[in-house]
Amino acid sequence: MVHPLSSMWEATSRFDIVAGRTANSAEAWFRSQPAEWLEGIRWAVLDMSGPYRKAYDRVLPHALQVADHSASHA
Repeated sequence: MVHPLSSMWEATSRFDIVAGRTANSAEAWFRSQPAEWLEGIRWAVLDMSGPYRKAYDRVLPHALQVADHSASHA
């Protein structure tokens, strides 16, 4: 899973690959990040699969979810 995340307060983006395609693996990755960084996220681009949406809902309820339609999901 690839997470392109951006904060409105920082001119940076983070890309990372998380092993697994479950909500728990994605949520664990988010929870391993600094709380201040997570709180600064205002929008996030993601694969709109159920597990990913669930992880974002749990950890980033304040962030706008933007569907990633550019990637091929074969």
